[in-house]
Amino acid sequence: MVVSIILSEEQILEIRETTDTESQIFHDAMNIRLTVFVKEQNVPEELERDEFDNVSHHFVGYQDGQPVTTVRIKKEDQNWHVQRVATMKDARGHGYAQQLMEEIIKRAKLEPGIDYLVLGAQLTAILFYEKVGFKAVGPEFTEAGILHREMKLAVK
Repeated sequence: MVVSIILSEEQILEIRETTDTESQIFHDAMNIRLTVFVKEQNVPEELERDEFDNVSHHFVGYQDGQPVTTVRIKKEDQNWHVQRVATMKDARGHGYAQQLMEEIIKRAKLEPGIDYLVLGAQLTAILFYEKVGFKAVGPEFTEAGILHREMKLAVK
């Protein structure tokens, strides 16, 4: 599925989705994740690549044909677990991740049986997630050596 979101007259974010780990969309998602999490944040690559990639939906936002932002969604009971939200360094500050998250929220609201979006937010990203409607619901925890907090958004 492809969705185009107009950010301004000159900028259009095209969002593509896949479950195929052999697709170009998945490879673009992995490139963003490896660049942001492994290279920038020093997350071990063996933690970034996991068995959930094969059972998740991968979304990539493209600006002028270039992959700039990504998110992975894994269904867990009545929730969508939002994971691996990342934006390339030179594309930050343009609202791409926000547009991608707003599209995910919109889809979740239309999906039967999904009550919540849940995620583990890096502490530095909590304000970003609050801006799109998430609320912090748990104590701080460490994942991959980075402090996080659980956040939740009701979609029903």
